Amino acid sequence: MKRSSIRSWPIVRRVLIWRKAWFWTRYFLTRSGVFERADETNSARARLRKDAHALEKGLSLPDIQPFFGRAKIVKLIADIDAARSNLSLDPDREIAESVLSAYGQWHHENGYSDAFVEDLREQFPASEEYAKLGGTIGLVKAGADANSSGFDATVLSRRTVRNFTDKPVPREEIEAAIRVAWTSPSVCNRQPWAVSITQEKSDVARLLKWQAGNRGFSESIDTLLVVLADTKAFVEDYEIFEPFVDAGIFSGVLVNALHARGIGSCCLNLCVSHGVAERIISELDAPQYFFPIMMIGCGYPQNDVQVAISARGPSVIIS
Repeated sequence: MKRSSIRSWPIVRRVLIWRKAWFWTRYFLTRSGVFERADETNSARARLRKDAHALEKGLSLPDIQPFFGRAKIVKLIADIDAARSNLSLDPDREIAESVLSAYGQWHHENGYSDAFVEDLREQFPASEEYAKLGGTIGLVKAGADANSSGFDATVLSRRTVRNFTDKPVPREEIEAAIRVAWTSPSVCNRQPWAVSITQEKSDVARLLKWQAGNRGFSESIDTLLVVLADTKAFVEDYEIFEPFVDAGIFSGVLVNALHARGIGSCCLNLCVSHGVAERIISELDAPQYFFPIMMIGCGYPQNDVQVAISARGPSVIIS
């Protein structure tokens, strides 16, 4: 079957599609870190995480190149100095400092030294605290008698649940699952996600009115999570859609972490207009540079609950 070309579409439809594409690109660009001043908090945090992680990656390679990344180090030190006046950047600044400490320590331990490295070691001396925050650690491998069956069983048994009991889910259980999901991979470790937790029934109902796929079971939802993408975690124009990829990965880990704790969940898409997205952000009292990508309805499943099979097609593996 021949695929239709965009050129075959009526001119009005083509204009509307391109107009919408232009609007959304502009919308996300203006809310990203692309046009933010370099000294503003979110842009500074993104650069600290990005450049520190680049050095960590260099220290984890099988063939580490001595004295690598000097231009990046100079820039990172300048960002660290600028961040000292902003208390909200302290955690990221300390991690960046610890990575520079690890860089200097590796060179010292392996017999590579010059004035630049010695100055770095003087500014960021090795310490137990630094060693816990940045650099590299040995990989903890599974025991010789371990296998993937436990993990596979958890992931393969997860299903979307739309029938919950009235037993309250403790907030600490939700937060424990979120902490697991927080270890999800992200571009240069920028962690461009946030989560809101709503457990008050009236607030859950108010938020669910902006989502169209919860009819028939919304009243049984105990806890409603809203996963948000941090658009200011990225500062280049070609990165504007990356927060949604990373927040999606985070969401996938989150629903499995909930399932491992016996908590059922239902992913509720938020394919909404920018106006609806802004209303959701406003109701959550979240910063405007966050964008909601999905809601997740949670609760303890009913006994003998029936769930959709949701059969999967064959894996698409492109060799």
